Amino acid sequence: MEKIAIISDVHGNLVALKQVLNDIKSQKIKHIFCLGDLVAKGSQPKETIELIKKECEVVIKGNCDDIVSSNCSTKEHLWNREKVGKDNIEYLKNLPL
Repeated sequence: MEKIAIISDVHGNLVALKQVLNDIKSQKIKHIFCLGDLVAKGSQPKETIELIKKECEVVIKGNCDDIVSSNCSTKEHLWNREKVGKDNIEYLKNLPL
């Protein structure tokens, strides 16, 4: 039976994401699903999105991803929007709910 890993609520924490992915790989798990909230709160939202795009087979949009990719108004969300760039905003915007 094949195993899958399910991750979520990374929130731009690239250091933690790398540790989790290393653990997943050490267990020889090849299928990784991300249940959203890639951004907001952490300091490396762009790098987090890029790594999740590379490593995760399935990614869905979390509420924070939706806020940052749409009409955000808080300083935190606007900062994230600026950091991730236009291409990643489009990526977040087009993720399935």
